[in-house]
Formats: sequence, structure tokens, C-alpha cells
Amino acid sequence: MSLLHHSSSFRRNSRRNFRVWPRSRRRLQPVRALLPVLLPVLLGSVACRNECQELCLDMADLADECGQGWSEDAIDTCLETYASSNISKTEREICEEQRPYLQDEWNCDWLAEYFD
Repeated sequence: MSLLHHSSSFRRNSRRNFRVWPRSRRRLQPVRALLPVLLPVLLGSVACRNECQELCLDMADLADECGQGWSEDAIDTCLETYASSNISKTEREICEEQRPYLQDEWNCDWLAEYFD
């Protein structure tokens, strides 16, 4: 077979495949219908965390550095406890004020006292 013969058969097959495309789009319609419902859920799971949740993660990082280590369950519980829907604006402001102290002033000795 010549190269010309292969290219013409490719064109024929590509046209045939193009005709199939609208059928595949129809299969995606239920998924598209669910996007307005699923999108906020998906974005909510990866959305920005509030200051209290960031404080949870900072404490977990410090605990790891100090050999104390938090379990994944403990981290998840902390994140859920301090979700924006569970805390007030005042509590978020307190976390925002306290977060730099944890980052700058806490050390492994203080962390050990905190966990005792």
C-alpha cells in the first residue's frame, strides 16, 4: 500500500469518527447536568482554609518537626471543628492573631507541654 492510500483511509475514518462525536456528547449530558451541583462540593473540598484551619495545619507541621506527630484523624477533626461554618468571626480573628505566635515563638518544649 502506498502512503497516499493510508492517508485517504485515515480521512475516511476520521470523518466517520467525527459523526460519532455528537453521540458521545449526548452521553455526557447527565454529567453536565450535575456540574452545578458537584462544582461547589468539589471546590469546597479544595477551597481556601480559614485562619483557624491554617493554625491546625501549622500545629501539625510543628508537631511533626518535634517528633510528636498528629494522626490524620486528629488533623481532620481539627479542620472540621474549625470549619468556617462552625466558628464565629471573632474566633477566626483570634486565630489570625495567634497564628504568627505559633510560627515565631513556639518550640518543641512548648509543644510538649501543650500536648501533656
